Amino acid sequence: MVQNVHDKTYRLLLSNKGEVLAILQKIIPIGEKLSNVEIEKCNTKFVTENYEYREADIVYRIKNTNVYILIEHQSTVNNKMLCRTKEYCERIITDTKDNKDGKTKLSIVIPIVLYTGKGKWNALKEYEGAKVVGLRHSYYVIDINELNAEELLKSTSLLENILGVEKLKDKEIYKTVLKIAQKQKKKGDKEIIEKLIRNEFAEILTEEQIKQIIEDINEKEGDETMTIGERAIRGVKQTAKKEGRAEGINYVAQEMLKKCIPIKTIEEVTKLKEEELEKMKAELAST
Repeated sequence: MVQNVHDKTYRLLLSNKGEVLAILQKIIPIGEKLSNVEIEKCNTKFVTENYEYREADIVYRIKNTNVYILIEHQSTVNNKMLCRTKEYCERIITDTKDNKDGKTKLSIVIPIVLYTGKGKWNALKEYEGAKVVGLRHSYYVIDINELNAEELLKSTSLLENILGVEKLKDKEIYKTVLKIAQKQKKKGDKEIIEKLIRNEFAEILTEEQIKQIIEDINEKEGDETMTIGERAIRGVKQTAKKEGRAEGINYVAQEMLKKCIPIKTIEEVTKLKEEELEKMKAELAST
């Protein structure tokens, strides 16, 4: 698994209520109850005075209700999460209680942990002996390790797509992120994916791969029918021209291999034999 996507990426995605609703409706039991509701993002500074500047805290309210959704992103297992979410929930309830006609109406808070780390989430999710001592607090966990990468990547939700990318091996990243970018472009909202690629994928993709995806996002409509292989070939030739390098067959083949283009495609384009390309691939891997 890649596990290199930054926390701020998730904060950005979780700040989009459409993305939040999409993942809630598909992954956790309360999702069915949220299918026909509207949510609004709250000012997270009121969660707790001690943690008001923590970036991972996202709070939504179901419109026209006293129901709140608290989302905490974690890239590592935190054994104090039960205490932390309990503290957050109590603070939300305290800060949003409604006093009318001498009666106090308390808020309902649904705490959720989005976990994108290695290994399954094994921290305590509810108090042991809760029924005996009357402690009722618990939280939901969306554990990336329990999700299906293929289904996540098929989704129209960018948040689910990024969760899917987390589960991929390094060699699959480039073409997958390129497909996600193309899908986001067709939805008419390329700004968020361009921002993510420019700022968040530096540890996963090479500079050339990032540049190629950005060029693809900003491509004119007439070029949208080009295949990934054709775009990669064009990018290689443009780079070679700018650098004043000879556009030799071996150079083109090497650059295509670096971009994880399938051997069969490279074979068709360069006319080099599969054995030669496999050898070239092995040499690149060893450098």
